[in-house]
Amino acid sequence: MKLKMERLFIVVVVSVVIFGFCSTMTMVSADEGVTSASGYQEIDDDEKGADGIGNNAIFGGNVGIGTMNPLARLHIFGSPGVDGIMFPDGTLQTTASTSGWSDTFWQKENSSIYSTNDGNVGIGTKAPESKLEVKGDIKAKTVNGNDVVSTQTFQIFPAGHFSFTTDATSYSSVTKYLNGGLLSQFLTPLEGTKRYYRLKVTYTDNITESDGVAGSNLRYIEDEGNVEIFNFALEYSSASGDWINQRISDRFVYDGIEVTRMEFRSGAMNKYLQIYGIWIIAEDVIE
Repeated sequence: MKLKMERLFIVVVVSVVIFGFCSTMTMVSADEGVTSASGYQEIDDDEKGADGIGNNAIFGGNVGIGTMNPLARLHIFGSPGVDGIMFPDGTLQTTASTSGWSDTFWQKENSSIYSTNDGNVGIGTKAPESKLEVKGDIKAKTVNGNDVVSTQTFQIFPAGHFSFTTDATSYSSVTKYLNGGLLSQFLTPLEGTKRYYRLKVTYTDNITESDGVAGSNLRYIEDEGNVEIFNFALEYSSASGDWINQRISDRFVYDGIEVTRMEFRSGAMNKYLQIYGIWIIAEDVIE
């Protein structure tokens, strides 16, 4: 009887120690989905008020969603392209990158953004032929270091596209007279500015690199005196002629000759040239 009472005493003591110890621990139930190894801490009401933690949860280790072995501070496991993070507006993000191409060439230094890419950059075109090529209009306060006060663009030729083939490399008979010159298309440049022009042409031709020429040509010429005002080389575009090439010239100055004509030529014998549109871009600038 004495032995049994001693055993009972030992059982009671051990039970008191175990339950007393457990009462000092913070327990997390299994149905909460958090393992003890995660370092999760539940803050009681008194501590919440004292520390200003509110209803936040603190995790001392990695957190896994859909995985029992998280390899990062937050590890979301699931099917690629299907599982991800749902935001309050209902949008789902399944990848850390929202674009289909790498932007690692772009770097930031202070307030500047620059590209370490040794190639060309195209906006509106997948095949830029210059360091920067923009397929479309450009608006800027300054161009080539000069303040641009206003920019005007208008199509001067033709209403519909035309095509011709030359028998030689001489200029063709396709011409357009601009009575009054280009300046008749505009108001007088703003006071204190200088007017510059650019030429934008969309075209195709069947000159190829094997022809050994730069391409076709478009030039402005003074009708009286046959003085060339401006010559613009249209580099070879497409052997099949099934796509339109576009080129924008460098700046040039036009002094308002009263009668002007345009002439075209295909740069090689028996080659065709199609002109889809010619635009003049006028810029009033402060130098």
